Formats: sequence, structure tokens, C-alpha cells
Amino acid sequence: MGKRERSVTERALALLARRPYGRRELESRLLSRGAPEAEVREVMARFEALGYLDDRAFAEAFARERLLSRGRGPERVRLELVSRGLEEGDVGAALEAALGEVDPETLARRCLEKRLRLEGRRVSGQAAMAAEAPGGLEGPGGDGGKKKGPTGGRREVEGEAGERGDPGEGSAGCWGEEEGETGGSGEAWFWREYRRHYDFLRRRGFAHETIARVLAAGGPGVNLTRSRRS
Repeated sequence: MGKRERSVTERALALLARRPYGRRELESRLLSRGAPEAEVREVMARFEALGYLDDRAFAEAFARERLLSRGRGPERVRLELVSRGLEEGDVGAALEAALGEVDPETLARRCLEKRLRLEGRRVSGQAAMAAEAPGGLEGPGGDGGKKKGPTGGRREVEGEAGERGDPGEGSAGCWGEEEGETGGSGEAWFWREYRRHYDFLRRRGFAHETIARVLAAGGPGVNLTRSRRS
């Protein structure tokens, strides 16, 4: 006897058992798997009446988890919710509710400080490995074991890479400097670091104004305390 084909209701319940869905996303998922459109719409209506589907509650839970737990910025979370078929009203209300718990500047600072802590651990780990290698910190070639980039300068140690598909930290970014520019101390170092942190937070979905205030404030873990040049 052949395996019984699951009903649309069973398939929908199985999907909801794995993770929450908004109505349009769940509907699209079922249709893409060959479920009849009329049956899908009937099931969606019944699930909404039973409280199994609630776009406003889904949007609020999604926004809170992405903002508070995953370090995403409001702009990126908004795009993710819209891509899942949520209405603009539900998206706006969800972000407003989540941001009522913590402001964007605090979220951006936490995100950047976490990244800098990860960078610090990686630098410490690489230093320990170099110390244990033949030749100690100088390395077998006498250059400290540092890899050379295409311009001969030392390659910067990168921290958290962000999400898959993010551009590299050496990209020209918003300040228009050439890739591979190493700079030195003082002014060149300051603007290289400012651009690097700015680009990282923009990719995470934070607004320009929020990032500018965070970087201008500096403070523990964010070693940028100078004011921006006029």
C-alpha cells in the first residue's frame, strides 16, 4: 500500500511545528509544494480564526529576537519582515514595540563591542600560536609570521565577518579610500578605523545617524573618541 499523501492542514501544521510563520510566508510555502490554492486559502483562514497564525504577534517576536539577540539593526529587520510578506503596519508596530525596550544606539554599541571583543580574542590566539611556532614571535621568516598583502603591507586581522554575503572589511566603503591603503598612526589610522566600524554597522542594518552618534561618543570598547573632521 502506498504512503498516504498528507493533507494541506497536516503539512501546514508540520511547518508551524518547526518555526513560526506569517500568513503569506506559510501560504507561499504550501503553494510552492503543490498544494491546491483553494485549500491553502481555506486552511489559512481557519488557522487565523483559531489563533495559529497572527501576523502582528509573529512580527513582534521576530523583531525582538533579531534586534535583541542577533544584533541586527532596525533597517535590516524591517527588510527581513517585508520579505516575509508582512504588512507595513505590522512591521512598523513590531519595530516600535521592540525598540521601546532598548534604543538603537545601545543596540549598535553592543553589536560593535561584541565584534571588537571577538577581534581581541582572535589577535590573542594568533599571538599565542606564533609564540609556540618555530622561531617564536618572529616566525620562521623573521617577520613575525605576518602574512603580506598584495601591496606588501600587513594584513589586518578581521573580526566577526557578519552575515554570509557581506562584503569584505577592506572594501572602499563610504569614505572612498582605496582598497589596500594601510595608513599609519594618527589621522590615517583614525579614519581607517572609523570607516571599518561604520561599514560593519551599516551592514548590520543601523542608520547613518545612529552610527555617527555611537562612534562620536567612543567609550569602553570603542576606541574612537575624536570628533569628525569638518
